Amino acid sequence: MDYTKLVSRNMPAETRSHPGIGAETDYVFSVTYSDADMMPTTELADALKALMPSEGKSLAMYPPPQGHIGLRELIAQRLLENRGIDVPIESIFLSSGAGGAIGTIVDGFIDPGDTVLVEEFTYSGTLNMMLSHRANVVHVPTDEDGMDPDALEAAIKDLNAKGVQPKLIYTISVFQNPMGITMSEERKKRMVEISQRYGIPIFENESYADFHIDGDPLPPAMMGMDDQDG
Repeated sequence: MDYTKLVSRNMPAETRSHPGIGAETDYVFSVTYSDADMMPTTELADALKALMPSEGKSLAMYPPPQGHIGLRELIAQRLLENRGIDVPIESIFLSSGAGGAIGTIVDGFIDPGDTVLVEEFTYSGTLNMMLSHRANVVHVPTDEDGMDPDALEAAIKDLNAKGVQPKLIYTISVFQNPMGITMSEERKKRMVEISQRYGIPIFENESYADFHIDGDPLPPAMMGMDDQDG
């Protein structure tokens, strides 16, 4: 049976890899995988050994729908300390990587025909998810400080004049993929103001924030700047 004729039209088009990807090399740099030699395997094994007598039985049960409570508490603490976001654990859910979280949000918000505003270039995985939901993706000019707020507002006004209200503003504000830029704090404040003025939620992807090693501190997350909706 030829299953290719049965595949859903929602599946994104096949992406062909550059032939150089398959070439023999001594080392391939990828942001997808961490350095295996840096994994604290001994410390993890010791921690697991210490916890198994008291917590081992919990492995036989399903975790809460939003994920392990202790881990969500730790994430809430880190978000407050590192990103300026004060959020209750009830508003945190665990996902299978950033792609899992993005997929959940796209599934929950995007209907066919909805319009989403994104940066001039954006992560292909998210773009494919939005396109598979038949969203209208509008790319906003972007420079070294991030998405241009003047261009963003102009795009919103143009869409509103045509009777279109965008559903979301999607941005990778830290170490943007693929451009590598980090949005300035001033830009973030402008983005929040525009979001509030036009009633369009911001979907801020900060999945690379923990890659920050040195240099100037990262600007706070936009959620921590929003005094209306958070």
